[in-house]
Amino acid sequence: MRKHSKEKLYNNYTPSSSTKKSETQSGTSRATSKIWVKKWVDYSSKYGLGYILSNGAAGVFFNDSTKIILDIKGQKFNYIERGPDRQDIIQSHSLNDYPSELQKKVTLLQHFRSYLDDDKKKKENDQTNVVQSSKDHVYVKKWRREKHAILFRLSNKVVQVIFQDSTEIVLSS
Repeated sequence: MRKHSKEKLYNNYTPSSSTKKSETQSGTSRATSKIWVKKWVDYSSKYGLGYILSNGAAGVFFNDSTKIILDIKGQKFNYIERGPDRQDIIQSHSLNDYPSELQKKVTLLQHFRSYLDDDKKKKENDQTNVVQSSKDHVYVKKWRREKHAILFRLSNKVVQVIFQDSTEIVLSS
């Protein structure tokens, strides 16, 4: 397993109060569109891709294409699977109460999070007043590893490309 951490041009971005309340035509808040993959580990040979987003949320894109994303407070998570109509089906649960069939995936989420989240105490201090609704949960919708780069497409319509030489491109609408 290789762990990757990247600093972004967005690092000092803090939405103004008007940005937090405004919404774009697509329904995605501007603050949400400024979220990207901060750290990731590719363990797809066995389980999938684990990641930490710039807002501190942790997630896993499993090899079976299901996804799980833990909120920034580490208490609730969304489990996302694809429905027959190719739309994402999102189930919300707390870490204290979830279906037994998700036990392995929740355990893997917690392992990936602890492996990647080395600055947890700093983040807890920074995120104490942040409120996040389940509709604002950003997650990796698709990802692809190529010879010279890894690509992420997020649910907030951000596309991120990280090249082997550590240069990055982050596109948002």
